Amino acid sequence: MQESEDRIQVSACRINLVISELNYSIKFLNLFKPLKLMTTHTDKDSDKYIFFDKTADAKFQAFGNTLDEAFRNAQEAMISLMYSLDTIIDYEFDKETREIIVEGANLESLLYNFLEEVIFLMNAEFFVGLVDRLQIIKIEEIYKLKAILSGTLAINLESHGEIKAVTYNEMYVKFDEDKQMYTAQVVVDL
Repeated sequence: MQESEDRIQVSACRINLVISELNYSIKFLNLFKPLKLMTTHTDKDSDKYIFFDKTADAKFQAFGNTLDEAFRNAQEAMISLMYSLDTIIDYEFDKETREIIVEGANLESLLYNFLEEVIFLMNAEFFVGLVDRLQIIKIEEIYKLKAILSGTLAINLESHGEIKAVTYNEMYVKFDEDKQMYTAQVVVDL
């Protein structure tokens, strides 16, 4: 009798495991829904970044009083193309962090490497996060960036699209002397 009950309990555990795996697979497949390009943004984001219409790609400019802030806002703009920022910010269960360290010969290559590393984390580890801390330094002729991202696994979030890659097309990082502000322009392949 006890042996039969143990078998039933093991079978129930296996069924629960299969159901959990199916739920994970469904959420994973939802990551690849067609992207609905977000061309509007909230008032609170209007001073951080703007989006432009671009066929088959997404183009945006991110702004910051410092270079660090412009890079942070560029990462936030890119993530907002795929996920609701409020959902990421408000998500408390299973909160995780990741560290990114990249280099670049110039500011454009540094921005490219940083955003590509964010995409790599999403594709390889299914991690979606926003910059918690970010620092850029220049040592000799090389720019270095270190960032701590705070977020969660993609299965915990609803995606509204996918970014395939960052491109160098139309990319620039500039400092506007009149406005005393940095602008980082990025085009991503959808």
